[in-house]
Amino acid sequence: MSEKETHQAELKTNASSDFAARTSELDQLLSELETGAVPWAEGDRRALVRVLIDASLDGDETTLRTALDWLQWVSACSDGEGTDPRGRRQGEIAGLVSVAQYGLRRAQAITLAHSVDLRGLQGDFLRAVARDPGCSNSDLVEALSGMDETQVSRTGAQLVKLGVVTKRKIGRRNFWDVSPRGRGVLRNAKGLEKRGASPPITATEPAVSDRVLASTLELEQLHRTPTPAAVAELANLSEDATVLASASLVSHGLMSRDTGQPDVLHINDEHVSAIGVSIRPDSISGVVTDVRARSISSPRQRSLTGQSVETVVSEIATLVQELRADISAVGTQKRIIGLGVELAGQVDTAKGEVIFSPDLHEREGVYWRGVPLVADLQQRIGLPTVIENDANALAAHEQWFGDGAGAEDLVVILIGDRGVGSGVVSGRQLLHGARGVSGEIGHMIVSDLRRGCRCGNYGCLETVVSAAGIRESAGLNSPPFDLAPIAQAVDRGESSAIDAIKIAGEALGRGLSYVFNVVRPGLVVVFGPKELTQPDLGVRSASIFLGEMENSAKSGSFPRDTIAPKFALYPVDSSLGARGAAAALLHRFITQPNRARLAEIALRADYSVG
Repeated sequence: MSEKETHQAELKTNASSDFAARTSELDQLLSELETGAVPWAEGDRRALVRVLIDASLDGDETTLRTALDWLQWVSACSDGEGTDPRGRRQGEIAGLVSVAQYGLRRAQAITLAHSVDLRGLQGDFLRAVARDPGCSNSDLVEALSGMDETQVSRTGAQLVKLGVVTKRKIGRRNFWDVSPRGRGVLRNAKGLEKRGASPPITATEPAVSDRVLASTLELEQLHRTPTPAAVAELANLSEDATVLASASLVSHGLMSRDTGQPDVLHINDEHVSAIGVSIRPDSISGVVTDVRARSISSPRQRSLTGQSVETVVSEIATLVQELRADISAVGTQKRIIGLGVELAGQVDTAKGEVIFSPDLHEREGVYWRGVPLVADLQQRIGLPTVIENDANALAAHEQWFGDGAGAEDLVVILIGDRGVGSGVVSGRQLLHGARGVSGEIGHMIVSDLRRGCRCGNYGCLETVVSAAGIRESAGLNSPPFDLAPIAQAVDRGESSAIDAIKIAGEALGRGLSYVFNVVRPGLVVVFGPKELTQPDLGVRSASIFLGEMENSAKSGSFPRDTIAPKFALYPVDSSLGARGAAAALLHRFITQPNRARLAEIALRADYSVG
């Protein structure tokens, strides 16, 4: 007989002998107690309690049910005076009934199929051991396609911790068997669908799964380890509910477990994605991202032949179709959970309405006021859609996926061709204000030049900080909005160009000081033309701009002796706005109260292929 067969026979003999011994012991004990003519001795009570506890720990429902039925029968025989006809104390019996009832409830609870991820590696492992008791790691590697010995050992350790399998070590080899609790799990799992045909989430499960999925993503972006306990705390759930929901999400491919730390959960980047679209006056651009707003497709761009709402919606629909085709062409299956759209202007993101967009309101016959853009896009494209102001979208990106991950307070500045916008995060909340009006730093009156602004006022910050404003300060006409001539003139030492850059940096710093005095951020992220945002690469105009901005912001802030916010500067690239739009969509799903739909939408989303 081989080593495995010897061990297997030994395990079967021990398991059957343990169960038979307990059953025999209980039968004998109950028989003696039933026929005894004297009150129970202390040893009798302790013996029965020990049997009940052992049965409870092993999930032995048969023994517990037998004992409970007998105790309830004895209790029913009471003469009403505290003792039964055989002199047993009624109070003592009642205590034992409580012990048996507790043990039975515990045994039933631990045998629920939901205590184990039956549609993942744990379920495969448990079923393989049940088919071949006493099997070794190498046997399981052969039986379980795709698992190596390390995964087998880790999965087995998880199941030992749950009490559903047992492990014996002979030399360096592990041998596995199913415990009584594990047999209970498999009994209760009968009738469930096999792995690969995961059942739909039930009516009571979505909210829990959604909160678990969103909270796991949030913890990862905050650089905190997403253990079940940490996820449960953030999601305001019990740890048991979190474990159950995470098992369901793992089985559906939306989450995975850390290969090195099985108790650590992760979002599965391979199956979930979002589409982001940026709207500009003459074009739209789009990209597909993963759940961390990282591009997984090349950016696509389409020119706008007009600015009417119907034209823009039609072009976005075509662009989304092209992006789906791009993902399909490389054979990647992704669940598209929704569409994020960003544009310059006043946006009521809660209502999905563009209140006013100056960039799309300057051509004859075009009126972007009160446009229900979300409703129009959802009807045309069929994806859950979120719209956001361009600067707010970048703030959402930085808060969750950029330099601001984990920051409580931050400000994002976006310097455009003709405008300057900002997004403000305070207390980890992205501020929108009433009717989407917040962060309009571009319309602070900070300039002594008193130039006329598009808004009708004079001296607004954007009149000197935008690309058009800087060119005007240097004596150049706009459009075009190219700052390369300004940067070249700065390199040559021309005073007009240097002064234009200094005016812009000082004005933006002054505007930021006003913000600092109301919301003290720890980080300021500035996006804009490379001539203003690449001081680290030796761009002289950017170094001058940064120096003036920092000095002006510090001198205008109160109190001046506090730690100054950190500044980060980045040039605008072709996919930045679209990635910000995708981040705005993900932000809505991550944060309360909207997180209660993330898993629901992901699970019912169609694959992009086909």
